[in-house]
Formats: sequence, structure tokens, C-alpha cells
Amino acid sequence: MLHIELFYHLLSDTLPGLDVQLGETDLVGLVPHLLKAPYMVNELLAFSALHLSTRHPERCKYYRTLATQLQTHAIANFQEGGLVIDQETCVPAVMFSSIVGLHALCDSLVHREKDFAHFVDKFVHCFRLHLGVRTVFTEAWAMIRQSVLKPLLADVERQHHFDGRLGLGCAKLLRLVQAANLGDHLTRIYKQAIEQLQVSANVFIPSAIAGSQFFGAGWPLLVCSEYNDLLLQRRPEALVILAHYAIMLQCCRGSWIVGDGGHYIIQSTRDWLGSEWAEWLEWAVTDVEDPVKLLLQVYG
Repeated sequence: MLHIELFYHLLSDTLPGLDVQLGETDLVGLVPHLLKAPYMVNELLAFSALHLSTRHPERCKYYRTLATQLQTHAIANFQEGGLVIDQETCVPAVMFSSIVGLHALCDSLVHREKDFAHFVDKFVHCFRLHLGVRTVFTEAWAMIRQSVLKPLLADVERQHHFDGRLGLGCAKLLRLVQAANLGDHLTRIYKQAIEQLQVSANVFIPSAIAGSQFFGAGWPLLVCSEYNDLLLQRRPEALVILAHYAIMLQCCRGSWIVGDGGHYIIQSTRDWLGSEWAEWLEWAVTDVEDPVKLLLQVYG
């Protein structure tokens, strides 16, 4: 009965709430393609349980434990014998990686650690899972072109490239990085992270203006692994860039995956770094009632 409850909630609430369209179908319409893989069944049920943990605070611990158990089974299934990605397995493999990434994002942002340093560690783990998503995507790229995910791939190819233009906030951030004389290596990593922030924002802005609460994986999928290492070191510049990403998260505060995570990142970064980094955080800490307005000011 429990699995029936979770599956019903998945189809009626969890997946429709993500507001994702794949051409003429949506995520619910994709489910029959996913149920062929045992690991995908367990992860979908885990994702549903995670959603319920945010809906029912009085049973949060129960549903989170259930979500963890189901995901553990899912990952074990996924790893058994080594997965060979082919035309039949590419869709569940890509969707499994994507949902595991969203699962980790929610766990980091909503069920977060109280200590900011521990939060950063957990968030870097989330970023690394998203790098795994990118790896699976890359391996399955040609096969996805011939699958039900083809519309998604078309959107990715069309939208996710840097056109050379930076919004006011990103342009200022890059100027500060370049003026700090950090050396070519660090400057290159930060420059890439800032440019990919802009790319993610360019994709997200139309949805944000339309009132969508779902931003997709976005930036964590695009940023390089070296940036994650700098976050683990608590490099101030890396934390500042993370705070600018949180502006996008603030626009999704109505989403169960994000909650008030964006606000938490911005305020915690400000408190962690102190007043000497105020100029770097000027845009991120701007107090506005409408976060979409701030998004447009920083990235538009």
C-alpha cells in the first residue's frame, strides 16, 4: 500500500509540479518509458517520498528516511553489473541521473545543515552529482536524438551557449575577479563560472517572467569541477559567485525543491565573509520584494 501511495502522489502531484514539457508530452507521459528500469522505479518513489517530506512537516523524518532507503536501493540497482547505455536504456539513464541531481538539490537546500560550512560541503556533493548527469548526457547524446527526449536535447543545444554578453551584475563580478590579481588559473575558473551563470540565467529568465517555479538543473550542470574544489576550500570569490546563483534560487522560492534556500545562501555568505566583501555582494544582497526584478537587473 505504501508504494501505491507514493506512486499516486508521484503522478498526481510531484511530477506535474515540476512543470516540465518535452515537446507534446510532460514528465507524467514519460513515466511508461522509465518503469522498464528497476533503478528508475525506486528513484521515482524516493523522489515522491522526498516531496511528501516537505509537505508534511510532522512526518518529515519518516518520509526522508523512506526517501533515503529507496534511493539507496535505486543506486545499488543502477550500479549492478555496470550499466551499458544503448537506445533502450538511454532515456531512463538520463532521467535517473537528472532526478538524483534534483533530489540532492532539495536535500541540500530544504533539509539543509544549520552550519554554513557543512551546508557548503553538502552542496558541493550536489554539484558533483550534477557533473555525473552531464557525463551520462554526453555519453547518451547521439541516442537521445532518436528518443522521446529529443525535444529536451534540442532546447539544450539551442539555449546553453555563452553569447559573449554579461548582465550588469555578472559584468561587475568579472571585473572584480580580474582586478583581484588571483593569477591566470583561478581567474579562468571564476570567469567560466560567471559566464555559465549568465547562460543559466538567459535560459531561466523567460520562465521566471512567466511565473514558473522550476529552473531545471541549470548552472550546477555547467560549472567545472575545479570550481567545486574552490567552494570546498571556502574561497571567498567562489562563495560570492554561489551567492549570485542564489538569486535564481530566490525566484523559485515557491518550489518545494528550493524553498527559502536562495535567501539562506545569500544571507549566510554575507555573514560568513563579513563587511570587507560588501562590494562583491552588492547585487546579491539587494533587498527587493520581487526577486524576478533583481534577476533582470543582475542578468538582463
